[in-house]
Amino acid sequence: MRPVLRIPRTRFEAALDCVGVLALGAMAWVLYVSWPALRPEVPVDFGTSGTPVAWGSKGLLLLFAGVALAVHLGLSLLRRVPHLYNYPFPITEANARRQYLLARTLVTALRTEVVVVFTYIVWQMVRVALGRAQSFGQTGVLFFVALIFATVAAYFIQASKAR
Repeated sequence: MRPVLRIPRTRFEAALDCVGVLALGAMAWVLYVSWPALRPEVPVDFGTSGTPVAWGSKGLLLLFAGVALAVHLGLSLLRRVPHLYNYPFPITEANARRQYLLARTLVTALRTEVVVVFTYIVWQMVRVALGRAQSFGQTGVLFFVALIFATVAAYFIQASKAR
Protein backbone atom coordinates (compact mmCIF):
# COMPACT_ATOMS: atom_id res chain seq x y z
CA MET A 1 0.00 0.00 0.00
CA ARG A 2 1.38 3.39 -0.98
CA PRO A 3 1.67 6.13 1.62
CA VAL A 4 -0.97 8.85 1.55
CA LEU A 5 0.81 12.19 1.91
CA ARG A 6 -0.41 15.76 2.15
CA ILE A 7 1.97 17.84 0.02
CA PRO A 8 1.47 21.61 -0.11
CA ARG A 9 0.83 23.15 -3.52
CA THR A 10 3.93 24.71 -5.06
CA ARG A 11 4.17 28.20 -6.54
CA PHE A 12 4.48 26.68 -9.99
CA GLU A 13 1.25 24.74 -9.48
CA ALA A 14 -0.45 27.91 -8.23
CA ALA A 15 0.72 29.76 -11.34
CA LEU A 16 -0.61 26.96 -13.54
CA ASP A 17 -3.91 27.14 -11.67
CA CYS A 18 -4.13 30.86 -12.42
CA VAL A 19 -3.35 30.34 -16.11
CA GLY A 20 -6.02 27.64 -16.36
CA VAL A 21 -8.69 29.77 -14.72
CA LEU A 22 -7.72 32.78 -16.85
CA ALA A 23 -7.95 30.64 -20.01
CA LEU A 24 -11.43 29.45 -19.02
CA GLY A 25 -12.41 33.06 -18.33
CA ALA A 26 -10.99 34.18 -21.67
CA MET A 27 -12.95 31.48 -23.48
CA ALA A 28 -16.14 32.51 -21.70
CA TRP A 29 -15.47 36.15 -22.55
CA VAL A 30 -14.84 35.41 -26.23
CA LEU A 31 -18.08 33.46 -26.43
CA TYR A 32 -20.07 36.07 -24.51
CA VAL A 33 -18.81 38.99 -26.60
CA SER A 34 -19.02 37.27 -29.98
CA TRP A 35 -22.16 35.15 -29.53
CA PRO A 36 -24.67 37.74 -30.81
CA ALA A 37 -22.58 38.42 -33.94
CA LEU A 38 -22.12 34.75 -34.83
CA ARG A 39 -24.24 33.22 -37.55
CA PRO A 40 -26.12 30.02 -36.64
CA GLU A 41 -23.34 28.00 -38.27
CA VAL A 42 -19.63 28.22 -37.51
CA PRO A 43 -16.65 26.33 -38.95
CA VAL A 44 -16.24 23.03 -37.15
CA ASP A 45 -13.68 21.26 -39.33
CA PHE A 46 -10.63 22.58 -41.10
CA GLY A 47 -8.63 21.14 -43.98
CA THR A 48 -4.87 20.72 -44.05
CA SER A 49 -4.50 24.30 -45.26
CA GLY A 50 -6.48 25.53 -42.25
CA THR A 51 -9.49 26.65 -44.27
CA PRO A 52 -12.97 25.54 -43.16
CA VAL A 53 -14.29 22.39 -44.84
CA ALA A 54 -17.38 21.83 -42.67
CA TRP A 55 -19.78 24.05 -40.79
CA GLY A 56 -22.00 23.21 -37.82
CA SER A 57 -24.17 24.73 -35.15
CA LYS A 58 -22.62 27.52 -33.10
CA GLY A 59 -23.80 25.51 -30.10
CA LEU A 60 -20.74 23.32 -30.68
CA LEU A 61 -18.68 26.20 -29.32
CA LEU A 62 -20.50 25.73 -26.02
CA LEU A 63 -19.69 22.03 -26.19
CA PHE A 64 -15.98 22.87 -26.52
CA ALA A 65 -16.26 25.19 -23.52
CA GLY A 66 -18.06 22.48 -21.56
CA VAL A 67 -15.41 19.91 -22.36
CA ALA A 68 -12.66 22.33 -21.32
CA LEU A 69 -14.46 23.00 -18.03
CA ALA A 70 -14.99 19.27 -17.43
CA VAL A 71 -11.31 18.54 -18.07
CA HIS A 72 -10.32 21.35 -15.73
CA LEU A 73 -12.60 20.15 -12.94
CA GLY A 74 -11.87 16.45 -13.45
CA LEU A 75 -8.10 16.85 -13.42
CA SER A 76 -8.35 19.24 -10.47
CA LEU A 77 -10.01 16.44 -8.52
CA LEU A 78 -7.59 13.80 -9.81
CA ARG A 79 -4.53 15.71 -8.67
CA ARG A 80 -5.73 15.38 -5.06
CA VAL A 81 -5.03 11.63 -5.00
CA PRO A 82 -1.51 11.07 -6.39
CA HIS A 83 -1.18 7.87 -4.33
CA LEU A 84 -3.74 6.28 -6.68
CA TYR A 85 -1.87 7.09 -9.92
CA ASN A 86 -0.15 4.51 -12.06
CA TYR A 87 3.59 5.24 -11.90
CA PRO A 88 6.34 4.14 -14.30
CA PHE A 89 8.61 3.37 -11.34
CA PRO A 90 8.04 1.70 -7.97
CA ILE A 91 6.88 4.02 -5.18
CA THR A 92 8.69 3.62 -1.88
CA GLU A 93 8.60 5.50 1.40
CA ALA A 94 11.84 7.20 0.34
CA ASN A 95 10.67 8.49 -3.07
CA ALA A 96 6.91 8.87 -2.53
CA ARG A 97 6.92 12.60 -1.77
CA ARG A 98 9.02 13.49 -4.83
CA GLN A 99 7.18 11.11 -7.18
CA TYR A 100 3.78 12.35 -5.99
CA LEU A 101 4.80 15.95 -6.47
CA LEU A 102 6.16 15.29 -9.95
CA ALA A 103 3.02 13.41 -11.00
CA ARG A 104 0.70 16.01 -9.48
CA THR A 105 2.58 18.77 -11.28
CA LEU A 106 2.27 16.79 -14.53
CA VAL A 107 -1.50 16.51 -14.08
CA THR A 108 -1.74 20.23 -13.27
CA ALA A 109 0.38 21.21 -16.28
CA LEU A 110 -1.54 18.98 -18.68
CA ARG A 111 -4.84 20.28 -17.32
CA THR A 112 -3.74 23.84 -17.97
CA GLU A 113 -2.32 23.06 -21.41
CA VAL A 114 -5.50 21.29 -22.52
CA VAL A 115 -7.68 24.18 -21.33
CA VAL A 116 -5.45 26.66 -23.15
CA VAL A 117 -5.65 24.53 -26.32
CA PHE A 118 -9.45 24.50 -26.14
CA THR A 119 -9.47 28.25 -25.58
CA TYR A 120 -7.26 28.73 -28.63
CA ILE A 121 -9.46 26.47 -30.76
CA VAL A 122 -12.66 28.30 -29.75
CA TRP A 123 -10.99 31.68 -30.34
CA GLN A 124 -9.82 30.64 -33.80
CA MET A 125 -13.20 29.17 -34.72
CA VAL A 126 -14.89 32.43 -33.70
CA ARG A 127 -12.34 34.50 -35.65
CA VAL A 128 -12.94 32.49 -38.82
CA ALA A 129 -16.72 32.53 -38.30
CA LEU A 130 -16.69 36.32 -37.97
CA GLY A 131 -14.44 36.78 -41.01
CA ARG A 132 -11.51 38.09 -38.96
CA ALA A 133 -9.33 35.23 -40.20
CA GLN A 134 -9.40 33.15 -43.37
CA SER A 135 -7.90 30.01 -41.89
CA PHE A 136 -7.44 28.28 -38.56
CA GLY A 137 -3.78 29.03 -37.93
CA GLN A 138 -2.29 25.59 -37.42
CA THR A 139 0.99 26.86 -36.02
CA GLY A 140 -0.64 27.46 -32.66
CA VAL A 141 -2.04 23.95 -32.48
CA LEU A 142 1.30 22.42 -33.47
CA PHE A 143 2.99 24.49 -30.75
CA PHE A 144 0.53 23.21 -28.14
CA VAL A 145 0.92 19.59 -29.25
CA ALA A 146 4.70 19.95 -29.00
CA LEU A 147 4.32 21.55 -25.56
CA ILE A 148 2.18 18.66 -24.31
CA PHE A 149 4.72 16.10 -25.56
CA ALA A 150 7.56 18.10 -24.01
CA THR A 151 5.71 18.25 -20.68
CA VAL A 152 5.23 14.48 -20.61
CA ALA A 153 8.85 13.88 -21.64
CA ALA A 154 10.11 16.22 -18.91
CA TYR A 155 8.01 14.34 -16.37
CA PHE A 156 9.47 10.96 -17.38
CA ILE A 157 13.02 12.30 -17.21
CA GLN A 158 12.47 13.82 -13.76
CA ALA A 159 10.57 10.77 -12.45
CA SER A 160 13.38 8.51 -13.62
CA LYS A 161 15.92 10.61 -11.75
CA ALA A 162 13.74 10.61 -8.61
CA ARG A 163 13.58 6.80 -8.36
